[in-house]
Amino acid sequence: MVEKYLQMFSVLSYVMFFSLILLEFIVSKYKANNDYELKDTVFNIGTGLFYLTIPLALNAALTIFLYDFFSKFALFEMPGVWSALIKGEHLYLWAFVLLILMDDFSYYWFHRISHVCRFLWCIHEVHHSSKKYNLTVFLRASFIDYVPQGLFYIPLFIIGFKLEDIFFQMAINFTYQFWLHTKYTGKIKYFDEIFNTPSHHRVHHAKNIGYLDKNYGGIFIIWDKMFKTFAKEEEKVEYGVLHDLNTDNVFALNFVTFRDMFKASFRAKGLTNKFLYLLKAPGWSHDGSSKTTKEIQEEYFSKSKLMEDNQKKYIQKKVSAV
Repeated sequence: MVEKYLQMFSVLSYVMFFSLILLEFIVSKYKANNDYELKDTVFNIGTGLFYLTIPLALNAALTIFLYDFFSKFALFEMPGVWSALIKGEHLYLWAFVLLILMDDFSYYWFHRISHVCRFLWCIHEVHHSSKKYNLTVFLRASFIDYVPQGLFYIPLFIIGFKLEDIFFQMAINFTYQFWLHTKYTGKIKYFDEIFNTPSHHRVHHAKNIGYLDKNYGGIFIIWDKMFKTFAKEEEKVEYGVLHDLNTDNVFALNFVTFRDMFKASFRAKGLTNKFLYLLKAPGWSHDGSSKTTKEIQEEYFSKSKLMEDNQKKYIQKKVSAV
């Protein structure tokens, strides 16, 4: 019964996606904002539809496999949440809230580690590679996007949530993130303080140095504030990735990052270094020949502070001379 409602929810979600995409496209054309580009849009929609086949099946298969194993060690037998709502059973509000928070907390770490582990970044970078920002970017995905997600949901399995409830909440979290991929909303007072919004997510998709690796939350932004990965939208956002993939070919976009990672790994001396190229942050190198995002940001902010200090000294000198 729950599976039937989950399928219905998925179908309705995609109907909503394409309806709102059409609306945003019309508004973009009316305002002449050039937010949509044909090749980019076709790629986004094509990969979004492809996600419903192999990637979704692999994601579900891995999640079910992990659940079957770890649920044997469950600490509690949690009451139904979405399943209880669907079946007309008693719904415990505390369980409902706990599931929503734990699901998003798990997603936060899945998303964050997808940015700082090079192997996972090779999967996720496709989503960030567009220089445009519109609702179709939500659909932009690699050929194995979200497949490793279940690995980060093991705490939910051990706590004892039902698999059907976990899948339903994952689907809701996924659907919530659709509206985050638009330029057509500003900051939303008070709501911005707790929830993830388009303003926060535009920062996440930016290639501005100060914005890199920020705002990982799915539904909530509180985890980013808690773990100091939050940044407000202040300067104008430039979209895309630091090292442009320079291709519109769907196969090249999916494999070029893996190719570069394995090339660097094979060239490295020592088994440990070879392995670390898969686990360390993008840009890490055993010989220091390239820089990670963290190193780039430290250098950038150091220069910015030096320029600011010099400017202050210059102003003070001018004032003193008057």
